[in-house]
Amino acid sequence: MQMRNKIKTRDKKVLDINNYQHIYNEEEDLLGEGGQGAVYRTKDGDTALKIDNDKEVSLEKFKKKMERLIYKPLLDLDIITPLVLLKEQKGYVMKLLDNFKSLITLTPNGVKPDNFKEEEIPFFLQAMFKSNRIWACKITHYKNTGGLRMRLFILKRIACILSALHLRGMVYCDLSPNNVFVSDSEKPIVKFIDADNIEYQSKIQSRIYTPNYEIPEIDKGNNSMYSDIYAFGILAFYLLTMAYPFVEIERDWDSDNEQSKKIWEGEWIDGKQFSGEYTEGLRGILSTEPLKDLFSTTFEEAKLTPHKRPIMPLWIKVIENALNDTLRCPKCEMSYYDSYVESCPYCGEIKPLRVMIETKRARFVRELDSQVEVPLSLIEIAQLSNNKEILFSIKKDKNNVIIEKKCDKKLRISNKEIFRQYKRPIDEFRHMTIEVDAYNMTLRIGSEI
Repeated sequence: MQMRNKIKTRDKKVLDINNYQHIYNEEEDLLGEGGQGAVYRTKDGDTALKIDNDKEVSLEKFKKKMERLIYKPLLDLDIITPLVLLKEQKGYVMKLLDNFKSLITLTPNGVKPDNFKEEEIPFFLQAMFKSNRIWACKITHYKNTGGLRMRLFILKRIACILSALHLRGMVYCDLSPNNVFVSDSEKPIVKFIDADNIEYQSKIQSRIYTPNYEIPEIDKGNNSMYSDIYAFGILAFYLLTMAYPFVEIERDWDSDNEQSKKIWEGEWIDGKQFSGEYTEGLRGILSTEPLKDLFSTTFEEAKLTPHKRPIMPLWIKVIENALNDTLRCPKCEMSYYDSYVESCPYCGEIKPLRVMIETKRARFVRELDSQVEVPLSLIEIAQLSNNKEILFSIKKDKNNVIIEKKCDKKLRISNKEIFRQYKRPIDEFRHMTIEVDAYNMTLRIGSEI
């Protein structure tokens, strides 16, 4: 057993039911806080503690709740489940994979201008840095944490996990960036924590929520899959735009909390009545345009009528299409939607050499500066089981393009079956037909397509 670090001020020790000791620091090791408690990384490094602070739930009731969790069908989902319960308090130990971080780190929470030096600000934000320092720093953080494409990829994974839960008749109940962890990679693995939040739709009594992610029906105890959808809408809008979706309302801080207005009671900032009055954040064609109908329905028409909210499969489809439409600028490294602009909306750079693939149900575009992986979801509906599968890859090799088969499906190019690779001069890819099983797709490569 490795020696643990020397105990510092405010370090705490807890025992699990196997009498194994876990040490954590309340300030340094805090990973996130939700509606039911906090999560801390332990000094072991590969485990974390969930400490439950719900005063209405006794230790005995908490243990029974955790016993029921064992029988829920969660093993094949990207949800981190408890390893062992704590002995003398409400909480449990869970596995924490290396290089995982809370999704809150991708939001503007905690972005402080004093932490940024002028030389760290990208060239296209230098003027803004002098006139609006805080937003120049927020956009720099947005860029440094993967930009638009990374956020859409993560949101698609979150939507797939929620959809899988809902199909099994279960509800997550407390969705927020604090309860979602992502790996530090170009295509991050996404994991939910706080599995003890999860309840069957028919048995939900939870009124737990994370501040800023509260849902209109929570006070009535009407938590449901539609509540998950509403919370997902808030998370998606905030993650993509760095702006909270509702107009900040005046609060009577002297009134009783139960009677004071809730955050969701503010109007949606992109509602027609405001017509551009609120300009904070990267909105419109910079982030939310492909999803605007879903946001509008969720935050306006369906705010108080949960059953009208767009179900998760619809979110998955729209997010997938938006993700497939992104290009990354070779000059400023920001990603943007190919369909809405003629050049990079951040620095004005012309669009790069790119791949475009079109099928009957989808369109896919990517810059050809490295290997491009063409997803299976171009011909099949995105879901957890096929989310990581690739049809084929495309890469440039000097004046040639190489297509490499990555799946077990039948692949034909120009009536020739491809078993491994297909290599031709780049000029031959101005317009080409590819067959994958019974699906036809058109492939084009160029700078002006």
